[in-house]
Amino acid sequence: MRRFFSVLASLLTLASGAFAACTATKQNADFSSDVSTNSVTLTSHISSVGDLVVFSVWCYGASGGCTPGTVTLGSQTATQTTVSGVPGPGSPGEGQAFLYYITSAATSGTPTITANVSGSHTDLQVAYEDFSASAGCTFSHDQDSPLGKCQSSCGGSGTGTISQPAITPTAAGEVLVVFTWTSEHVNNYNSPWTCPNNITNSACAYDPTKNAMAYVLSSSSGSTANNANDIHASDTWQALITSFSMSGCPSSVPSGVTSCYFVAANGSDSNTGTDEAHPWLHAPFMPSCNSGACLTEKNAMNGTAAAGTGIILRGGDTWHFGNSGASPYAGGTWNFNVSPTTNGTSTNPVYIGVDQNWFSGASWVRPILTGDNPVCNASSLGANCFSGSYPGGFYYVNTCGYQIGSSNNFFDLTSRKYFIIDNMEMTGLCQNITGQQNHTNDYFSYGSIQAPVTFTNDYIHGWSHLQYAGANGSGSCTGSNVCFESFAFEGSATSTPGEVIRNVVVDGSDSDGIGIGICYCGFYDVSQSVFRYSSQTIVRGISTVHDNLYEYFFENGHSNALESINDPGNTTIYNNVFRHMETTGGTGGVLLWMEPPVSSTTYIFNNLFYDIGSMEFNNIGQSGSSTGSYVYLNNTFQTSVSQAIMRCEYLTGGTFSDINNHYVTNSGVYISGCTPNTLTTPKTMTNSAATSAGYTSAETYAYSPPTGGSATVGAGTNKQSLCTTISGINSAAGTACGSDTTYACTYNTSNHTVTCPARTVVARPASAAWDVGTYQFNGPTTPVTPTFTPASGTSSAPIIVTVSTTSGTVICHGTTNPPVTNGAGTGCTTGTAITTNSGTNCVASSTVCGDFTVTTSQTQYAVAGLNAQSDSSVASAVYTINPPAVAPGATIFAGIAILKGEVIVP
Repeated sequence: MRRFFSVLASLLTLASGAFAACTATKQNADFSSDVSTNSVTLTSHISSVGDLVVFSVWCYGASGGCTPGTVTLGSQTATQTTVSGVPGPGSPGEGQAFLYYITSAATSGTPTITANVSGSHTDLQVAYEDFSASAGCTFSHDQDSPLGKCQSSCGGSGTGTISQPAITPTAAGEVLVVFTWTSEHVNNYNSPWTCPNNITNSACAYDPTKNAMAYVLSSSSGSTANNANDIHASDTWQALITSFSMSGCPSSVPSGVTSCYFVAANGSDSNTGTDEAHPWLHAPFMPSCNSGACLTEKNAMNGTAAAGTGIILRGGDTWHFGNSGASPYAGGTWNFNVSPTTNGTSTNPVYIGVDQNWFSGASWVRPILTGDNPVCNASSLGANCFSGSYPGGFYYVNTCGYQIGSSNNFFDLTSRKYFIIDNMEMTGLCQNITGQQNHTNDYFSYGSIQAPVTFTNDYIHGWSHLQYAGANGSGSCTGSNVCFESFAFEGSATSTPGEVIRNVVVDGSDSDGIGIGICYCGFYDVSQSVFRYSSQTIVRGISTVHDNLYEYFFENGHSNALESINDPGNTTIYNNVFRHMETTGGTGGVLLWMEPPVSSTTYIFNNLFYDIGSMEFNNIGQSGSSTGSYVYLNNTFQTSVSQAIMRCEYLTGGTFSDINNHYVTNSGVYISGCTPNTLTTPKTMTNSAATSAGYTSAETYAYSPPTGGSATVGAGTNKQSLCTTISGINSAAGTACGSDTTYACTYNTSNHTVTCPARTVVARPASAAWDVGTYQFNGPTTPVTPTFTPASGTSSAPIIVTVSTTSGTVICHGTTNPPVTNGAGTGCTTGTAITTNSGTNCVASSTVCGDFTVTTSQTQYAVAGLNAQSDSSVASAVYTINPPAVAPGATIFAGIAILKGEVIVP
């Protein structure tokens, strides 16, 4: 056994219609009766909780003055705008008015509006307009216009247009509400204003028609002026306009993310950043976010004040982390380990992610974070990219063009909690820093997180490095040399639960497989991810790892595929596929090496391991220390290397259970040193025996039983009770235990996404015997009826007949109806047995196929059989042999007519 602890640009344009900014919809509107008291009420019709409701309050009297009081909507009190109307005395005069608003209605339905004023007046009226925002968006009050008014000598004869006041909202796309009141009548509003279509009438004007209200759902940039029609140009009038911006989060963001800011390659940090039409250029905590509203928001994200904040990056845009001459330049590491400290909460995380309806280009792809170093692989060999071998690297560079700040990390989330990083593509990291295990050269660095940090849907690739001085952990790897150091994830948690890694792709197929480790981290909860063309996963805090695809794993000198330094307690590892592990390059790593603490158990089940090279398959126990127990249940292991699959040399204190596991190996001993142990119905096969029985890597699901009579089917022990035990630890794992493998996930190499599960599971029996291995057979309960080729025939010569089945291990045929198998799938009670698969007319899907010769007229019958299954239906075929015509006096010899006097010469 071996164990070392010395571990080591250009701007994109927005496609037309590609973004989904917040939008508003006008819902209901109405006005009250005209009363002479100090209070007026109106039954509202509010469409939805969270609606914007804008109120106008108008009073009129000979003295023209009243004092505004409160406006309430049910139990909510409205806010008055900063500008009010002034007394409008006269006979007739225009009166006085005020605007109020509630940006988020607490209730929908029919709450009562109550408006209160004081002072001398003869008329009092309240009106409202109700607006809903698109999903995830909220309203904020933005600007108030100055008061527009004319109280004497207002114009000539005829109708008039009231063009005052005007308002300039902070940004285009805002909701505008205007209220105009006159000494006579308002006829209507002109563009861009729209009448509210009141419940009481469809006009802009109220009753009395001295006052009128209108709105704009999405303002244009710049100034918007009042545009009301007055019945008389000479009338006195006043008017107010107020505006409301919308901001919010896409409907796809996680629950609890309530306030979002938007970032795009064509943005500006002086924009509001509150919607996709006005994005920032940089995100808070990128070093280049050093001015404007971006910096203001960064400074406001102090402690849990950041909780519920979303940072949305536009899909398809690229941010440069290495090349300061490219735009937009992030300025170095996206560093949250600085002041002000920023954290989410369990109910309101900090989200850094995407809106898949917002993108540049023709369709959505992930935003790209690049270190600006080109990839180095077989297709890019040249002046600064070279091919090599283990341990220096299959591909390496002489120089790294760019580094990301001083640490060469993309993200630093040290000491943070409740963050979600979603759908980032990260590439172009190049390692030239010397030394090992120093939290540098990482895609995600997060030392000592305080609570869960979630990485989801991210795509990590495109790394490079200088040539390594030697194998990881060797004497050549000193602090002055470059050796293996980079990781996709590096960090741990101060307590459980730790990090969550889900639907993530780490794919070095465009890079050097030796060049990066998946994780030197906690690896607390890892699922439905793809890890390929990479090296080394050393964890210290694992809880559950399931439904992941590990493939093309390479040795770097200490390349243990999943090694736990210290598990926190009971762990579950299930439904993973491990394949193509250390089949080229260096060898000698460890595939699985768990360390359950004393009195706890690691449960490893429903995993598939195949095409495993020369590496220590399963190391069980720890040198010089006691551990908990290990349960291996219904796994399939295959290797062409003669090696022990279970190695328990250091098992101390705990126990080892080998239950229903399928071993395909040429080694005479698959288990080494595992005492104390419990061995329950394991099944071993050599590789040649497995291939002959149909267990191969070429199957749709590798090493699955091809038929219901295959050796692993029904050969195991029912362990539903063990699944109940696992459910008490992890309910999802307990449920998974009761079925066979999901076969992890399917990886789309074009868009680098995963689809899970890759296979529909089959429930294991509640009481009957289970199958051995990771699969539960779900094929036909009886074999497929054989077929004859030819299906019938007439001939003057013997006929060669092929009989075959696509589901069986034996065919019994003959002239007795029916033939009968021996019930074990190996021979016949009646008839002639065929157990090979090598007939003249066999098809690719045949499981048994063979030939026989018909020399006389007869009817042939055949059945197929499987172990412990009923025989198939009987197939039949009629063959007629007609001898050749014989001339008078001729004799038949060997089917040839011989005339009298002819001589046969041998």
